[in-house]
This record gives sequence, structure tokens and C-alpha cells, in this order.
Amino acid sequence: MPPEGAEKIIYYILTASVITALLVTASGLTLLYVKPEAWKDKYEGASPATIAELIAKGNPRGILGLTALTLIAGVLTSVIATIAYSAKNKDKTLLVISIILLTLLITSIAVGLAVRNLSQ
Repeated sequence: MPPEGAEKIIYYILTASVITALLVTASGLTLLYVKPEAWKDKYEGASPATIAELIAKGNPRGILGLTALTLIAGVLTSVIATIAYSAKNKDKTLLVISIILLTLLITSIAVGLAVRNLSQ
């Protein structure tokens, strides 16, 4: 049975996120094969700024780092879409659960960034 309603929205968003992440990973690995000297660069973490800097330098590790951001963006987008869907359809239970999930995701990201910044 095909998904309906919020399940359909989440299904398409997460499917697009995974396919995009696979394509980005394949691109990064292909470039890494062509440019193996990229492994010699010092690893500086996977923050969005670092990933953007690596991509600007043409370093394949930046493209590989983009994979994680793509997956995170897919999950956040699906939760936000679920919030919009449940608000529109007045599904209070799904709305509350989705808001709690979004809050936990954002809190986890913020704590992760704070811990990373404190350790530098």
C-alpha cells in the first residue's frame, strides 16, 4: 500500500535526501580517487564552514562532508514538513511530537557545535 498524507511527504523527502547523499558520496569518492593527495591535508572537522572551504579549494573531502549535511537537511526538512502538514490538518498529537523532535534535533546540533568549539 503506497504511503499517504504525512507519510507520503516524509517518504519523498527522505528518499530524495538519501539519493542525493549517495550521488554526493559517489562524486566525492570519484574525485578522491582522481586526487588522492587530498588525504594528506590536515583533518579539521566537518563544520559547514570547513566543508565549504574544502569545496572551494577543490578538495574531495569537502564533497564527502557534504553528504552528512545532506542527510541532516533531509531529516530536518521532513520534520518541518510534518509540522506544516499536521498543523494544516489539525493533527495535534503529530504536531506536538514533531515539534518536540525538531527541538531535540536543534538542541543536539547546538550542543554538538558548542562541544566542538570548546574543544578547540
